[in-house]
Amino acid sequence: MDAEFDIVFIGSGFTSLGIASVLTKLSPGLKIALISLEERPGGIWTDAASTVKLHQQTYFYALPGIRHDNAACHTDAMHQASSAEVRKYASKASEIGIEESFAGNPKLSDSCDGL
Repeated sequence: MDAEFDIVFIGSGFTSLGIASVLTKLSPGLKIALISLEERPGGIWTDAASTVKLHQQTYFYALPGIRHDNAACHTDAMHQASSAEVRKYASKASEIGIEESFAGNPKLSDSCDGL
């Protein structure tokens, strides 16, 4: 597979997702890739038990310009997202114009042209 990228993140946790989301907004033409051993994006949240919730309010963890599907995540000052909500949000965040290669779903292509 011959693919060229401007930036490659090793790992698909929220740090990588957050930085990648900001970079794609600043420079929409950047070719960005996430490479992870996990089967899906989300870092440690990929293995979190279904009973685990964020330890602080959800809105503290929102990435710039990427809203949770559940409006309460942004409007309810006491809302703490469940692990399922966090995993769903990570998947949504990874769809912002970033190529990704996960252990269970490798799919690097030749380009990734921003949002």
